[in-house]
Amino acid sequence: MRFGVCGGISRFDAIRAAGADYLEPSVAGDARPEGGEKVWAECLARIRDTGLRAEAWNCWLPGDLKIVGPAADWDRYRRYVDIAIPRVREAGAEVIVFGSGGARTVPAGYEHSRALDDLARALSMACAGNAGIVFAVEALGTRETNLINSVAEAAAFVRTLNLPYVKCTADLYHMNEVSEPASVLSDVGRYLGHAHLADSGRGAPGTGTGGIVQFLSELRRSGYDARVSIEADWADFDAEVAGALRFVRDACIPVQ
Repeated sequence: MRFGVCGGISRFDAIRAAGADYLEPSVAGDARPEGGEKVWAECLARIRDTGLRAEAWNCWLPGDLKIVGPAADWDRYRRYVDIAIPRVREAGAEVIVFGSGGARTVPAGYEHSRALDDLARALSMACAGNAGIVFAVEALGTRETNLINSVAEAAAFVRTLNLPYVKCTADLYHMNEVSEPASVLSDVGRYLGHAHLADSGRGAPGTGTGGIVQFLSELRRSGYDARVSIEADWADFDAEVAGALRFVRDACIPVQ
């Protein structure tokens, strides 16, 4: 497996110095597809300065860009896609995490099946002509969205959708939120496109009892051997990030 760290422009240098294999910035915050040309130019320059590639990206959409329900703005979404994909591709993107809980939350009175159809439409539009970038649907906790709250649900959706560049993200923090056992990963390995982890309470790896060793073991058992990004609420990022990377690498023991 290869290990990266989620973080924006101000953290790129520390992520490189800590020994990460790649960067994971935010599409909405760092690539800024809507009117952020200067921010994007600085972001791309800083990525190149690190010598790392931004292989993974998260926060695909801002919360106010709705893609589910009557307020879905498909014209705005198309403009966003047309700018975002070329930008992140230029920085080395291979996977984009489709979390975006606010953008995909189902409004009251809207049918769940229609919401899934809307999400499928958004993914189909994003994947059209994207030159192989994988969109990995992230199962989020119920505080963030009411649409796809478990890895099992995400995998079932991806299986039904059957698009070559759509997979799912397994996020240990959100799995713990909804009490989804890590053992589920062994059943959905073929649908996994990315992984996030943090320790208990979303702390830095090595600071709690969040089940990181079991999570990584089940990922390996599932056949997943790609990227795993640390996505934590850091007490002191610069002081913690190198130790967190060492911890997860040491925790990634071979499956017997």
